[in-house]
Amino acid sequence: MNRLHPESCLVWCGEWPAGRIEPNRRLYDYELVYVAGGKGYVATGEESHYCEAGSLLVIPPGVVHFSRAETRIRRWCIHFDWYGECLAQRELEHPYLFLDDEAAYREELAAAPPPPELGLVLPCHIRLGVEKREPFLELLRAFFTEVPDCPAAAVRRRGLLWEILAHTLEQPAAGALPRNINTLFFQAKCRLDREFRDPALEVSEIARSLRITPNHLLKLFRRETGMPTQDYLILRRLRHAENLLLSTRLSIGEIAEQSGFLDANYFARLFRCRHGCAPREFRSGSPPFRD
Repeated sequence: MNRLHPESCLVWCGEWPAGRIEPNRRLYDYELVYVAGGKGYVATGEESHYCEAGSLLVIPPGVVHFSRAETRIRRWCIHFDWYGECLAQRELEHPYLFLDDEAAYREELAAAPPPPELGLVLPCHIRLGVEKREPFLELLRAFFTEVPDCPAAAVRRRGLLWEILAHTLEQPAAGALPRNINTLFFQAKCRLDREFRDPALEVSEIARSLRITPNHLLKLFRRETGMPTQDYLILRRLRHAENLLLSTRLSIGEIAEQSGFLDANYFARLFRCRHGCAPREFRSGSPPFRD
């Protein structure tokens, strides 16, 4: 316990719209997620954690997972390391890796587990009672607004992180949803998140590789994401195209190809249906968006 020296490298607070689905990813450090409003879930290949106002979740490194917003949801997220020694926090731009990233997950950069005497079973899911939510939010607001621009402020911020973690440790775990995420769905989603840029990727081939019918896979995707498998594949391709439009000077044809579309005109039509504007118009006037 004497080695504990928690440090945070990245924080985020904001809202996700209803229906937003995060690509599968792995963390290098620990992420504390607090849901201040709305409903959704965080799912791994083995279980799913249903989250609503008052839900507090700690996700460990290395676990492939994704989040889905069932309604508009407000989230507070803190990436931290128990010992202040996580190499990824120092060497990488972000302490996580999406499955569609080209880089391989590097185990040696991941944060070490907490001491066993803490008794944490991770992922850890806690539900704060109504009377504890506002005090906890006050702690989060103080932590997020404290700027460590001098030694005293840095000490105060570290003290706030200790308090936040103490609140987490003293609450009983809520456990996962009784209905676990379907493993076949999770395997299919992992593959789609990893290979969506390949224009030859076919939903029917993924179903065959899992020894199920495309119709059964469609039903799994409808249940877990609210959309058919093919719609999810198109959505991943379009969101990748959005990022390329905003971050590169590639031509529309090159962006279509790198996003998994063989036909640039087909890509442009789908893009206009989603955004109400052509890709060039989106590039010239829209804010960045990453899911």
